[in-house]
Amino acid sequence: MTVCKHCGQAGCYSMCKIGIRERNKLWASKNKETVAAKGKRWRENNTSNKVAQTRARRNKITVGSFKHEVGRMNAFYKYAATLRRDLPELNYVVDHIVPIIHPNVCGLHVIANLQLIPYAANGAKGNRFDV
Repeated sequence: MTVCKHCGQAGCYSMCKIGIRERNKLWASKNKETVAAKGKRWRENNTSNKVAQTRARRNKITVGSFKHEVGRMNAFYKYAATLRRDLPELNYVVDHIVPIIHPNVCGLHVIANLQLIPYAANGAKGNRFDV
């Protein structure tokens, strides 16, 4: 019986979670257009699911907020939506300066920790935090 090169167990290659994950990542990296098209189709066909996911994420963030700041933060998010609508070429998004979830720091969901930055800059920043 063959030993799995991923987890070291005998005969589990086709069921090995680590191997499956690696094969899927490799396939996705070689088929980026297919993956993007599949994601777009899913979002178009599952708008109610996407809305529910977004609401759940926002509720989770709001629960962890300081209650007296929620109104100001909602106004900030509405302002960002207005900018996106009026200036779509800039495509501004709300970003947390100090990430809420990070292995080394824990930012708060408060108005002082929010900033408006272009979508591309937010994607480039990711979840990094530089001191």
